[in-house]
Amino acid sequence: MSQTFRKNQRLDDFLIRPAKLEDAESVNELLNLCSMEVVGKKLFSVNDLLISWQAPDFQLGTSSRLVLSPEGHLVGFCLINDTIEPYVRINLRVQVHPDFRDNGVGESLLQWGEHRAKQALSRAPSGAQVFITVGLFQNDLYHQQLVEKFGLQAVRHFFHMEIEFDRPPERPEIPKGIVIRPYDEQTELEPLAIVFLDSFQDHYGFANRTAEKMLKNVRYEIANDPKYTPEMWFVAVDGDQIAGFSICVPKTPEDPGMGYVNVLGVRRPWRKRGLGMALLRHSFVEFYKNGCKRAGLDVDSSSLTGATRLYEKGGMHIVRQMDMYKKVLREGKDITNA
Repeated sequence: MSQTFRKNQRLDDFLIRPAKLEDAESVNELLNLCSMEVVGKKLFSVNDLLISWQAPDFQLGTSSRLVLSPEGHLVGFCLINDTIEPYVRINLRVQVHPDFRDNGVGESLLQWGEHRAKQALSRAPSGAQVFITVGLFQNDLYHQQLVEKFGLQAVRHFFHMEIEFDRPPERPEIPKGIVIRPYDEQTELEPLAIVFLDSFQDHYGFANRTAEKMLKNVRYEIANDPKYTPEMWFVAVDGDQIAGFSICVPKTPEDPGMGYVNVLGVRRPWRKRGLGMALLRHSFVEFYKNGCKRAGLDVDSSSLTGATRLYEKGGMHIVRQMDMYKKVLREGKDITNA
């Protein structure tokens, strides 16, 4: 998307409207342009965008805004996601084209985003704190300054970590009595959802939600995501109980040669026994078998469960950092693990 910014262009000359499904290509192009600017890689795919835009309970028309230049080029994008129970955390995404950052496009989008986010206040539990969050890469100075101008502050940091497979990965040492195997998609999806909620109840940002709604979204993603690979969803079972899990995908938009550990969790009664490391290494072994040259994951830098240390011990290193910005929209009791 090669464009020339004319200094005499005013925001009043631009078209602002909701996004449509047919805008996915141009939005994806803008997102990747901005990710190339700050991390040097294209991190996004049109298919992932369309999956999120058509997710259950998400209304694209009322939850997004595009800004188009007088010539019809996409120069700004904002999206609000307020569909996650119990509706106290509202995720916001905003991106502005590098050539259009001096004429109020970003400010207009954030103003709309905050106004739209406040519409979710009535859905949150009475007396609960409600807040918006924005995730930005560490060196994305423009967007950082933009959100800070609206009162958002950095409150948490997340690392993207990777490991190169220059030799076969070390095989896992599995705790006695536990078996790691692919999950059974016919019988274990619902139990796995319940185990997920149990495993992450003490992680940052967690708030109680129903397994029913979570399953609704997971089933939608499974049905629509070509990256869904059930043989790469692993469960650690102890007798008839799921003690932990590792949900993986065989490639990522930024690197087809990199497997990705989407989620890894261990339930409290089975922690401190080496099961997390066993699941991590089991995932690495399976990635290597499938021809992956490296593996990646994202982790809370201040994880209460010590996940960052675990992954470093497993041979991974930090590649980049994302910072989470937060602004409280309604004061009250924080019912998340913030």
